[in-house]
Amino acid sequence: MRKKSQLKQTPRALLPDPDHIARFCHHQRILRDPADGKLISIVDAFKLRPGEGELSVEHYEKLGNDFRSCMKGAAAVFRFKIKFSPVTLDSMVSILNVGEVGKIGKAASKPLKIRDKS
Repeated sequence: MRKKSQLKQTPRALLPDPDHIARFCHHQRILRDPADGKLISIVDAFKLRPGEGELSVEHYEKLGNDFRSCMKGAAAVFRFKIKFSPVTLDSMVSILNVGEVGKIGKAASKPLKIRDKS
């Protein structure tokens, strides 16, 4: 019997540039101004986590058909995925445009492919 790692997986479709991705951002990866708590940067939230071979994101448009339902869907997915991880009110969900992420990667000479993994 084959091990799970030996099974060939069908490549997933690339997400189109106009679509968006959602990523849970743990409060420790979000930089805030210590004086007033305003958001400074979430760049660190999009670095690979230890053990990740690729960025773990959700296809935002598949989570609902309007902002409210997409955010509810994202909250449900992330709540399930991180149930053993501490979540605080300082944590965030970041929404990024697929095309813009691709441009940023290309500008940094690191072409990125964002696939639908749902």
